[in-house]
Amino acid sequence: MLNEKVNIEKLWDILDKSLDKEKQWKHPLTTKLLSLGISVESEHIGKSGSFWGMKCLFPKSELTYRLPDERVVVILKYKRLEPRRSLANPFRDFLWFVELLTDKSLGLKWVMGAPKPLATDLPTMP
Repeated sequence: MLNEKVNIEKLWDILDKSLDKEKQWKHPLTTKLLSLGISVESEHIGKSGSFWGMKCLFPKSELTYRLPDERVVVILKYKRLEPRRSLANPFRDFLWFVELLTDKSLGLKWVMGAPKPLATDLPTMP
């Protein structure tokens, strides 16, 4: 799986074969986030409540990731929780998370995903 060129169709196949929810909770990434005081919870989608991934709750944003296997993390979603009110970087938490992924103790080798940034204050088109 790790040596394949990944496109969107293959990404969905990879996600389909992800670690089960219990293993996602026990993965070093999740335990590291919790030890740093970051709130983490399971995120579910759809009417069926299917498991989507692990959601990190930051003070001004949330980020959802999923672990297809022990060495791969897929970033699924990044969302700001409040409108931008200053020149502060709205992607600060995202960048912090990506930097955390370089911690060798986590055992990660690959980061994938194309998260669509979601914001509460997106401008509307005329």
